[in-house]
Amino acid sequence: MIAPLPNEDPQDFLERMVEALGEHFDCVQVFTQVCSIDATDVFSGGRGNILARQKQIENWLEAGGGQTIFEEEEADDE
Repeated sequence: MIAPLPNEDPQDFLERMVEALGEHFDCVQVFTQVCSIDATDVFSGGRGNILARQKQIENWLEAGGGQTIFEEEEADDE
């Protein structure tokens, strides 16, 4: 299991996670965010062929990636 180290920066944790996943997969692309009352911090990281990673993002967007449950429910109601 991959877990953040005590006082580890979120970007550093993400980089460790991407590195660990990269040992098992040819191409990894991860988008994350940390929300607090004051702000939302967005982090991303990847490993592998950049063209393959771009295609992963395209496929995710075409499949409706990023939709929330509420957006899906509203689309079903129409």
